[in-house]
Amino acid sequence: MKNRRHLRIRALTEGAMLVAAAQVLSFVKLYELPNGGSLTPAMFPILFYALRWGTTQGLSAGFVFGLLQLLFDGAYAWGWQSMLLDYLLAF
Repeated sequence: MKNRRHLRIRALTEGAMLVAAAQVLSFVKLYELPNGGSLTPAMFPILFYALRWGTTQGLSAGFVFGLLQLLFDGAYAWGWQSMLLDYLLAF
């Protein structure tokens, strides 16, 4: 029982650190697209986390990263549908 709780806490802290690393990497723009958007290396930490801990935790880390992008990236959306699809479900 103690080992299971230890692994859950370890997955949570590792997820928080990799989401923070992804947030920092999202400011590094490799290519700026002409109609908006850009290519960044931000998804590599999220992908690494999902491969290491599984689909459920990877999706939750991607959801948290999408929320952070929504807050820090200056959310530009035409409605709640655009906000849901562009930020929360995309990551």
